[in-house]
Amino acid sequence: MPLTRGECEGSSEAPLLSVEVCMTSSWSLEVRWTEHENNTDSEQTYQVQVGQSEERHIVTQSTVSKEAGVQVVSWVWTSALPLQCTDHSARIRRVPGSWTDWTTHYGQQNISSNSLRLFPKQEVLQEGSSVFFCCIPSDGAQITTLYFSNTPYPLINISTRVRAIRVLGLNSTEIGVNLICQDDSGKEQAVLNYVTFPPEKPKNLSCETRNLRNVVCSWTPGREPNLGGDHRRRYTLHILNSDGVIFSCDKRPSSCEFPVLPDLIFYNISLVVNNSLGEERESYAFNITHRDVFIFPRRHDMKMMELDDDVYKVSKEIGALVVEECESCDVEILEQDDHTSSFFDTDSGCEKQLTRVYSGVKSCLHRIDTW
Repeated sequence: MPLTRGECEGSSEAPLLSVEVCMTSSWSLEVRWTEHENNTDSEQTYQVQVGQSEERHIVTQSTVSKEAGVQVVSWVWTSALPLQCTDHSARIRRVPGSWTDWTTHYGQQNISSNSLRLFPKQEVLQEGSSVFFCCIPSDGAQITTLYFSNTPYPLINISTRVRAIRVLGLNSTEIGVNLICQDDSGKEQAVLNYVTFPPEKPKNLSCETRNLRNVVCSWTPGREPNLGGDHRRRYTLHILNSDGVIFSCDKRPSSCEFPVLPDLIFYNISLVVNNSLGEERESYAFNITHRDVFIFPRRHDMKMMELDDDVYKVSKEIGALVVEECESCDVEILEQDDHTSSFFDTDSGCEKQLTRVYSGVKSCLHRIDTW
């Protein structure tokens, strides 16, 4: 009975090795073997061979080493041909030593079916890669034609029944690319695959807050993605110094907003972008009270109450941060073209008091010479 992805088939050659082969993806074959306990404590070198089809034509041979103390050894081979298209077998030998028996992962070519089967299907393929596609005919039929993106390709014989094509340099598209197979019984079958590219590392990552309730981080995302839906590019923002807090950033491709966390002034973040073909990340650290991060509200948003002829109480509802008992604190008002920025005078020691985080009002006394 053919095995599905993630299933394994085993054989034993006691007291040497037990061997398993597992299909972990359409192209990945994992070979695992367990060394006899008498050989666990020593280093060991092995040779692994993979044979393709019922005839077990050798398609690769590799040398694998294990360290002392290791009993279970694993090796992964990437096939150019989808593993469903035909049988793939593996055998192992110690160096020096004799080969184990073949252990086979069976393809789907011998499963009885009244319909054609094409592989790969519903997979995400990488732009620029060269890929083999195969077709298994319905019972009693032979393959006549294989089309990729509506273009016929020369057939390659994989076995007596299975045929394949090789497409060079795949191009990305905004929709799936079709693979169509026809056999001599008049049957036809089509499947879709998707071609895209790995995400780029985000650039120019920065963060700011205008109210100390929410932080907005922005970045340059790089090349615009070509796929959406289940195959879209995904962004997540990780607060590394806050017990693994994660925010999803799927609403916009170049910015993300998240709430200020209680009792957290300094943020160490990591922006992660991934799709089916890979992952990239960029890190950034900031203090939300720093003048480059906290963009002080516009002047007309502030409330001012005159206490004396030249002394005013300046108050602003800022949501998360308050300055306590800041009777002698000076606040410097800087005029700018687009907004008014404020920072706390370090000489007064007021900046050091920005340590408590809770909902409240910022109040300071400020002697205004000119407004």
